[in-house]
Amino acid sequence: MDEASLLRRQLERERRARKEAEVFIEAKSLELFLSREEQKRAFAALQEQADIVNAANAQLQLEISRRLQAESIERLLERIVKQAPLESILEDVASMAEQQASSGRCFIVTDHDKRLFQAQNGEFSPEISDCADPGIVTELLQPWSAISHSVQVIEDTTRDRYWKPHQASGALAGLESCWALPLVTRDGEQIGTFSLHHSQARSPDASDIKLMQMLSGLAAMAIRHRQLADTLRHQAHYDTLTGLPNRLLFRDRLEQAVAHAARDGLFVGVLFLDLDGFKQINDTLGHKVGDQVLQEVARRLKRRLRRSDTLARMGGDEFMVVLPSLKTPANAAKLAQQCLNILRKPMHLQGHELFVGASIGISVFPEHAQSVDELQRQADVAMYVVKQGGKNAFHFYTPNLSMHSLESLDLRSHLHRALESKQFELHYQPQFWRDGRLRGLEALLRWNHPELGMVPPGKFISIAEESGLIAPIGEWVLQEACRQMAAWQRAGSHDLIISVNVSNIQFERATWLETVGQALAQSGLEPALLELELTESVVMHDVLAAAAMLEKLRKLGVRIAIDDFGTGFSSLTSLQHLPVDTLKIDQSFVREIDRVPLAESKSAIIRTIIVLGHELGLQLIAEGVETKSQADYLQELECDALQGYLLGKPMPAYVCNDYLRYSGWNRIPRDSQVAPSVTGTVFDSAG
Repeated sequence: MDEASLLRRQLERERRARKEAEVFIEAKSLELFLSREEQKRAFAALQEQADIVNAANAQLQLEISRRLQAESIERLLERIVKQAPLESILEDVASMAEQQASSGRCFIVTDHDKRLFQAQNGEFSPEISDCADPGIVTELLQPWSAISHSVQVIEDTTRDRYWKPHQASGALAGLESCWALPLVTRDGEQIGTFSLHHSQARSPDASDIKLMQMLSGLAAMAIRHRQLADTLRHQAHYDTLTGLPNRLLFRDRLEQAVAHAARDGLFVGVLFLDLDGFKQINDTLGHKVGDQVLQEVARRLKRRLRRSDTLARMGGDEFMVVLPSLKTPANAAKLAQQCLNILRKPMHLQGHELFVGASIGISVFPEHAQSVDELQRQADVAMYVVKQGGKNAFHFYTPNLSMHSLESLDLRSHLHRALESKQFELHYQPQFWRDGRLRGLEALLRWNHPELGMVPPGKFISIAEESGLIAPIGEWVLQEACRQMAAWQRAGSHDLIISVNVSNIQFERATWLETVGQALAQSGLEPALLELELTESVVMHDVLAAAAMLEKLRKLGVRIAIDDFGTGFSSLTSLQHLPVDTLKIDQSFVREIDRVPLAESKSAIIRTIIVLGHELGLQLIAEGVETKSQADYLQELECDALQGYLLGKPMPAYVCNDYLRYSGWNRIPRDSQVAPSVTGTVFDSAG
């Protein structure tokens, strides 16, 4: 083969090899391209997955943060409810704020005591002071944050004329911005300030404001809860009117004083102080003036007593004093006399010059008793002796105090529970016109004690007056008498008068007229059938005031009677100026009708009262009629009506029901025998 043919073959082989190489290169290039696209797709998928994972991680971190925050808040709420120390709660709130607001400080200031609370052991930037001056921070925050109930912002405190002077003091070193929010209760009362401070000048974003609102709410809740707890604790141990310790705290102080005295060989004095004349002031001028009197008494006694002594209000106008660490019992007497002296000075209240005294009983540990209860009881007994002996003095307890005093003390204790336990009842004694017709009934109070039995009115009425219980008891008597008479009238006993006794304490109360009106309205009784009986002393104590009240009562339509007439210092002449309907001749004059040689003089008195009373247009009722000769004589003198055991004894309502239905009892018996006896014990010394 020639050389040309060889050359052509060689060229053909090279051409095929080049073509194969091109095909290979093209195939490899395509393969490489496809691989790169796959890598791009794989990387994109991987990036997408990474983004999903990162987002999930971020959500998880946020959820963990929220859960931890919720758990922290829950723990704080639990501590608030359990009354953990307020200082530790507010410090933790500040710590939570600083943890979530990096590179900053949190301060909480309370308004009521000007205290500053901040996080303890916080991690601060080197440029931030770890010890803020409470006085300066409090001074800066309080007036500034009160401007508005929204977040107040100072972006750069180094340029603020109000804050700039304090930057060099070190109190706010490194803090260049301040955001403050007042702590406000649900009622809108500001009770403190919550503030966040940063090392850089900046304003808060939405998350910062939300954080402040949440944590400031927790701080306000903790402060308010503590204030309420302190208030309840104070109310449990202190009297709200005078601010003095109450009987609970008094007992605790007395127990401590006794324990210390027993250890140190000293004495403890206990003073039981009851005001003289207070009830008349309270009933006449009203509770507002009465409260002011009690407050003034408390102030005066506190000024006179030692700092170590405890003055407590036990209720009403009763006070007790613990005198600890006395060297001799005579020291108790000295302090008691000082108390009497300071109370004797007049009080000028509401345009009145008022005077109150005090009856003081004294017991001493260990001379008189070893226990707290006995010391209190013995001081009470000694005080009651002073009350019975003329008041406005002091008296030491002695073992030989009369049984009468102890009995009276027990009765006073029982009397406090008698009304609420429904131990009182009314008995009714009939009154007859001179011609024998039934005029009406007088309601008489009876105390039926479950253990003591029937307690005579003479034993408990004076105690009720001294203790102030006569007012609520008298109100119950009036309401019950009106209710019962209205029921009898509906049953057919028409035109009968119901007579109710009124004490001076009731009559002088500012609400007495309203009390009478309510009793009539609630019972439905006709006012003209209610007769209120007052003693001479009540009417004559202040004639002008009495006349004004009687006139108001007459406008209600009720009748007015003067009870026990002739024993006081009134006269028929003075009575003619008062709106009075009836005079009740005292039983002492009636009793003397049968006695010799005084019958003549007493008879003349009765005759004069009846004649002049008729001249003034008054009705005359003789009470205490016990014999036929007395009844005959009074009828001869034309006394309008009679009342007494001869005619009918007081009887309970259920017996009176039959009495009113029994037609044979509607006239005075004409023989010498006493009217049929009534079931039940009678304690009236007079009919």
